[in-house]
Amino acid sequence: GILIFLFSAFFVTLGTSSPIITKAFGQPSKVSNNFYINTHIPIAILLLIFLGIYPLVKNFKKNIFVISLIISLIFLGISFLLGIKNPLHLTIIFLSIFSLILQFYQYRFKETFFLHSGMAIFILGSLLSTGYDEHNKLKLTKGEFQKYKKLEFSFKDFVFPEKGKSYGEIEIKKKNNSFIAKPKLWFNEKTEQIVSNPDIKKYIFKDLYLSIEQFNPEKSESISFKKGESRILEGYNLLFKGFQVGSMHQEGGSFQVISVFEVEKDGVKREIYPKFILGKEQREEKLDENIKIMVERIDATTGMVFLKVNNPNKGAYIILSVMEIPFINLVWLGSILVIFFGILLIIERK
Repeated sequence: GILIFLFSAFFVTLGTSSPIITKAFGQPSKVSNNFYINTHIPIAILLLIFLGIYPLVKNFKKNIFVISLIISLIFLGISFLLGIKNPLHLTIIFLSIFSLILQFYQYRFKETFFLHSGMAIFILGSLLSTGYDEHNKLKLTKGEFQKYKKLEFSFKDFVFPEKGKSYGEIEIKKKNNSFIAKPKLWFNEKTEQIVSNPDIKKYIFKDLYLSIEQFNPEKSESISFKKGESRILEGYNLLFKGFQVGSMHQEGGSFQVISVFEVEKDGVKREIYPKFILGKEQREEKLDENIKIMVERIDATTGMVFLKVNNPNKGAYIILSVMEIPFINLVWLGSILVIFFGILLIIERK
């Protein structure tokens, strides 16, 4: 068992040292995650064979061997039906269940059982969580729901708090239940890089990692009007009636012009009077709680007015990375069992 762990440590050291090693021969490079997966699958199989054979050699019982074999084959068949077709992966699943049952019959609830079981559980969890995770990207437009599998996602808002890191608010629905995820996307002034921190939703059989890869804020658009011209804007009919008589004058040292617009929606008409003040920041006029307009500029020669329209519910979107990692809790459970009962056995043997 110790020799197997030494092999594992050797490959991990080799992988993490690859930039230093390759630098001696030219351009430094690092290995991909596949290097660790491909080198550790044979190591995992050897360790599981050791965990399964040891109880058989120490205390062989034919009925226990047969029961362990049958149960392991049942789990193997279920795994195959669920879509696991890789022969090496199926081998690890079979050996994990096989060794767990034999360890139980040999040691029951002694410390050795929990230590060895923790190893098998850790290997099984590592295989399922790294080999069968799912990664997808969703483009979420603000205020709209998008379905992904059994969940519905909606981008509600992007928040810039006075203190702390900026984050997106994403509502996630499943049947009658819903929750708000708050993955962070912020600018690190020290490194001058944009950093994405995921929000993690934990379930019994999987973890859901949500991270924002891109945020596109709401876009404003410019629309031009001639006198007497009307346009449809977000369900509103805007008619430019002209400039208010006598509105072109100096006020407080600044030249200002008042435009007159008739706004109609659902048969209800009203007038609004957006101002254009030369050399100053323009004031917005509300069409409703979300949609705001202001005069961007005027053309005295043609008598045209140019409106800037801001709608926080239009144009804003995020690219959301959704990663499902199955059975990651097996990795944590196995790690806790190995660490705790490993330390306990070391203390007892001193």
